[in-house]
Amino acid sequence: MRIFRNALIAAIVAVGIAGAATAAPLVNVKMLGSTNQAGPFSDTVTASAGQTVFYEMVVQLAQTGTTNGTKTINTRTAHPTATTAGYDGINSLSFSLLDDAANSVKVSFNADAALSTVTDAWNGAPGFSAGTRTSVGAGTNNRLTDVRPILAAGLYAGANADAIMLTGSFVVNAGSTGSSPIVGSFGSVNGGFSFNSDTSTGSNTLANKPTITVAGEPNYVSFAPLTVAVPEPGMIGLAAAAVVGLSFRRGRAEPSRR
Repeated sequence: MRIFRNALIAAIVAVGIAGAATAAPLVNVKMLGSTNQAGPFSDTVTASAGQTVFYEMVVQLAQTGTTNGTKTINTRTAHPTATTAGYDGINSLSFSLLDDAANSVKVSFNADAALSTVTDAWNGAPGFSAGTRTSVGAGTNNRLTDVRPILAAGLYAGANADAIMLTGSFVVNAGSTGSSPIVGSFGSVNGGFSFNSDTSTGSNTLANKPTITVAGEPNYVSFAPLTVAVPEPGMIGLAAAAVVGLSFRRGRAEPSRR
C-alpha cells in the first residue's frame, strides 16, 4: 500500500512539473533603465536620490521551442519593413508599472511617458495610451497604469529582437537607499501576438495568433523588473575618498623624471 501511495505521489509531482514546464511565457516584456537618456540601458540602474532615471519598455517573442499549453513557437520571422503586414511578433499589449510604496527605493514617474514611433508606431490604432500616473499607498506618482501600446491592424514587431514600446523617466525620491524593483503586470485590455507564420509570405493562421486575455491565462506574458539601486550617501563619500587617496599615493610614488 505504501509503495502504491509513494508511486501515486511521484506521478502527481511529475505531472505537475511537466505542466509547469509547458506553461512558459511566449511573450517577454522587460523594463530597462539608464541615468543617461541616450543609454546604454540595462535591467539594473544605480542612481542617487533626486536623480532622474530614463526607462524603456521592450518586448520580444520567446525563443523558438518555447511551449505554453498547445502553443509552441517553432519559427519567428520578422516583417521586412515596419509597414509590412503579417509575419511574427507582438501587435498589442496592456500593462501597468508599479514601484511598491513599501520599497526602500521610492520613485515618482514623470509625465513624459510616450509610446515609441522610432521603428514601429505603437500608437497605430484606436485605444492606444501611454498610461496614467497614479499614487498608490504612501507613494507619489509611483504607478503608471493602463499603458496600451498597439500597432496598426495586421502589423507585428519584436519577433527576433527587442522592440521598444514605451519610453519615459522617473525621479528617485529623497531618502531612498538600498535596491528595489519596479514591476510590471498585465493591464485591463486584451493583447495579441503572432508566431509560426509562413516565412516567405508572412501569412498565418488564427491558431498561431493567440489573444492575450485580461485574466492573463494561460500566462502568455512575463514581465522582467527594473532594479533601482541607491548607494548609502556615506558609501559614496568613502568611495570618492578612496579614489582621491589612491591617486595621491600614486603621485607620491612616481619617481622624479629629470
